[in-house]
Amino acid sequence: MRRPGGPWLLQVVALLLALHQHSRVQAAKEIIDKEWDDGWRHLLEYRDLVPQENSPTLFALDKGGIITCDLEVVEPAGGANNTFVLVLTQNQWGSILVGELPSLTAVDKKVVNSNLYSYYRAPLGNRVRFQTLASQRDRYLMVLVNGDKQPIHLKGTVQMMNPGGEHLSFDQVPMGPALVAMLWLYLTSGVVFTLLLVTVWRAYRTNLHTVMLGVLLSRALYLVLAWNNLLYYSTHGTLSAWQSGTCDIVFKLHEIVALLMLLLVALGWKVLRPSLTMTEVRFAAGICVISFYLGLFEVSCEGPTCGGYKLSRYILHSLAFLCIIVAVNFNVTMLQSHIQEATVGLQTGEMYLRQEGYKTYRWLFIFYIMKPTTLLFFKLVVLSLSGWDDYVYVLTQNLVDFFIYVVVIWSFRPAHSLRVFKDLIPTEGDNTAATPAPPTNPPAAATPAP
Repeated sequence: MRRPGGPWLLQVVALLLALHQHSRVQAAKEIIDKEWDDGWRHLLEYRDLVPQENSPTLFALDKGGIITCDLEVVEPAGGANNTFVLVLTQNQWGSILVGELPSLTAVDKKVVNSNLYSYYRAPLGNRVRFQTLASQRDRYLMVLVNGDKQPIHLKGTVQMMNPGGEHLSFDQVPMGPALVAMLWLYLTSGVVFTLLLVTVWRAYRTNLHTVMLGVLLSRALYLVLAWNNLLYYSTHGTLSAWQSGTCDIVFKLHEIVALLMLLLVALGWKVLRPSLTMTEVRFAAGICVISFYLGLFEVSCEGPTCGGYKLSRYILHSLAFLCIIVAVNFNVTMLQSHIQEATVGLQTGEMYLRQEGYKTYRWLFIFYIMKPTTLLFFKLVVLSLSGWDDYVYVLTQNLVDFFIYVVVIWSFRPAHSLRVFKDLIPTEGDNTAATPAPPTNPPAAATPAP
């Protein structure tokens, strides 16, 4: 008999194997053995480790950084004519992108011009070998300009390295302490929350609080992997797709756990009712499974069509957000109605706590939806557009997420009724309130009227 989970597990394993065989790596040193026939080619396609970028970025070098190139032309045998290796700064690359000449005959509608202002320029010929130093702190890019667009097979290595043997881009160096600080923050919070669940809140904890703990620990696991990748890259100058892909998959899983926590809280699971309906369970499970598959496809995909997986994932999460908004407003209205109709009791005190929690959660979720726009505005207005202070953006992003998680956990913490309701309601141990005192002068027996 075939197990229902077999095909699902096989598909996940196939995606992971595809990721393992993924050829692209992130490197400040690249070994080249390829054949090209296009006019422009990035020889060193560096990508920022944190935050992950989809497009190549310029490598930031401090003053004295080393730029090395050693390329040999395998084909054509006589060497390559009208072909040059250029080292460009950020401003030079920007002026090239703005000042491109249109072509009426080329397929890409662009003129390949090798007469460009560059930081360093060397003809390819049969072989090119050079090493130059960065004269100032700037971003650099190494490109191959093939003026005749002839097929060229190159073999060799290109490398950029900061002083002291640092393989990280200069703007990524402060990212290590930032990741360590956020890692300790999430780990400490997870440990404190665990101690509270096993001690003070032990009698009132539920499975929902286990999901909340999973959000903190999964984020800490992602930060551990990101920090480990940063250290490995700093030492070796390269990072395989398997290492970066594992870190990305863990972050996708963290996003799914966080979305599941927000959805379960909005539906009132373990807050207003002990269980969900079958329709709600299927909806939550479907959102998580589809989001996981789309995340795997996005990580393992390579090419211009990969943005479709990210867009599909955003649309899926937007559907869950819509459900959360409707459920939260319904719960606030329902609690308000029950409080107005209820009498004084311990259950009424719990309803007051839940109502305040859902009111806080409603405003917090609005902020959660606006978080991407707010962070983008912060990055464009407050931070430098050149990206030298990306570590500040990473710190801000992690702190904002931490604030959201902590407020949700505190709003729906394991708690009993309000103290005022406990004081008003008599308990079994209170003998004075439980049994009324006998009257001092008992009434006389009634006599029948004559």
